[in-house]
Amino acid sequence: MALLVVATGMMVSVVNVSIVNVALPLMADDLDVDAAAIGWVVTGYLITQATLLPIAGRAGDLYGRRRVFIFGLVVLLVGSVLCAVAPNALSLVAFRVMQGVGAAVMPPIAFASVGELFSPRERGRAMGTLVSVISIGPVVALAISGVLVSLAGWRSLFWFTPVFVLIALVGALLVLPRSTTRAEGRFDVIGALLAAGGLFPALLALSRGAIWGWTSSSTLGLLAISAVLLAVFVCHESR
Repeated sequence: MALLVVATGMMVSVVNVSIVNVALPLMADDLDVDAAAIGWVVTGYLITQATLLPIAGRAGDLYGRRRVFIFGLVVLLVGSVLCAVAPNALSLVAFRVMQGVGAAVMPPIAFASVGELFSPRERGRAMGTLVSVISIGPVVALAISGVLVSLAGWRSLFWFTPVFVLIALVGALLVLPRSTTRAEGRFDVIGALLAAGGLFPALLALSRGAIWGWTSSSTLGLLAISAVLLAVFVCHESR
């Protein structure tokens, strides 16, 4: 049951990456923005999730994976509901970023939980299950999104997520054990801010570089900021 719970959380995280792709033109028309602006619905989610992955994993080590997993599910739930009722494109992007915060928790906590909850002999099968979820998630997302959008419009995509988040949330509360071992030390707030600050502009530059131009001032400036902050992060961690 524990594997089913964390796999459900992982599936929600993966599905939300691409579930909106089919509906982007409809979103743009409904919210009266161009394709470039509505593209941030995808980019904001992806960059936020990727930026916060290592921080979420560390938080799980320090504060307990069950607690952090539940926190991620709650953020995903609230973010999804807000996306469903977003009045304009700017708020939709902001709420997708919120979804990305919750989604960032799922992969590191799911894989770490396998190591904690399963014996060495069982871990291979459990890991295979999670990897399978990552593989089939985009396919499931495309199939679901096409049906939902044709039947109930693009906002229905964001009402789909809370159903499975609630299932995972109830399962986490009932099934997942409290962590018996936690990492020593404290959460390094400065290190987390430096890591996030270094990763975010690099990911933003890589995702938008083809549009802005790889030699544009925006792309090169973001990469320079990233390099500086990551260098400071390395120095900070090596003290």
